[in-house]
Formats: sequence, structure tokens, C-alpha cells
Amino acid sequence: MATLGATFENVFVRLATIFDGGKKLSGTITRRTRTSSSSNYDPQYVTQSYACTCLWDEFTDKERAGGGITDNDSVILIGADPGPISSAGVKIQPESGDNLTVNGTTYEIKGVEAVKPGGVPVIYRAMLRG
Repeated sequence: MATLGATFENVFVRLATIFDGGKKLSGTITRRTRTSSSSNYDPQYVTQSYACTCLWDEFTDKERAGGGITDNDSVILIGADPGPISSAGVKIQPESGDNLTVNGTTYEIKGVEAVKPGGVPVIYRAMLRG
């Protein structure tokens, strides 16, 4: 298993040289959830934040041809916990409706695809709008 992890680390070192000039980015995923004790009349929410490490990605030609992608949309890779981008990845699985803040800019997560060889998530590929 250590060899597999080292292989993923090598892949991401190479990816990091392509995306964003080779810089891993620090980000924060923010999730707003309704408390179980809140009523429908007066719902109460709690906001939780989760640190993560990310790399910018690009849409494929096939994704762009499929439509639905605006000029304000982008794609980012988010490291899982633990994963190849960072030994301390995000502690949750990102979801549509979460927010991701990177370099002081907040984006809404519109969709997430987990990359999980062997059934274990190592990366989340998220479509952002913002």
C-alpha cells in the first residue's frame, strides 16, 4: 500500500507542476446544515468549516461540448483524507451546495465526482461556480 501511495504522490507532484504553476492551494469547504432540533417555522442552521488542499484542473473538451458550463465555472481537485495531495486531506466528502474558499474567493460547489481506485476516495473533482 505504501508503494501505491507513493505512486499517487508522484502523480500529484507532476500535476502540481502543471496546475497553477505547481502550487498546491489551501482551501476551506464550508457546509451549512440544519440542526435536528429546529422547527419548520423557525429553522436553525450551523455552519462548519473544513480545511483542504486543492489543485486547479480544467474541463475536458467533452465536458465543454456537453453544455451547461458557463464562463464563471471552473474545476478543482480536492485531496481526500489522507490522500495524494496532502497527508491531511479534507475530513468530509464535498457535496453540491457546499462552498469552497480558495485564495480569498468563495465558490459554490455545483457537482462532485470522487476518484476512488479500489473503492477508496483519493481525490474529489469538483465543479465550481462563482
